[in-house]
Amino acid sequence: MTVVRKMIVNLFTKAKAPLAAQNIIKSLSKGGRAVNKTTVYREIESLKDANLIREVNLLDGQLRYELIKESHNHSHLVCTECKQIECLPPINELSKLEKKIAQLNGFVVTRHVLEFFGVCKECR
Repeated sequence: MTVVRKMIVNLFTKAKAPLAAQNIIKSLSKGGRAVNKTTVYREIESLKDANLIREVNLLDGQLRYELIKESHNHSHLVCTECKQIECLPPINELSKLEKKIAQLNGFVVTRHVLEFFGVCKECR
């Protein structure tokens, strides 16, 4: 594992919300490590290919990424005002619904996407 990849994985482990490539580049440069944009995108692709991170599309034209954890099927709260993103813990009822949908349709669900858009407490 390269030094840059280790640094990027470290950023993901500390992140409380999905990270965009631009966030990663800024964080690395703040930490004193100037990294080429192409290198960051290449490392992101490598981490995706290794199933360590997944892509998160919050429908704002910017792809973000987050670590795949044991229970990685979780949702996000997205403030449409300040763009703050908060990860929600897995919802037990949603898991039950997912299983029921799979069973009724003879379908194997590998993951789902459920995002909530609105205005956070600070922006109201």
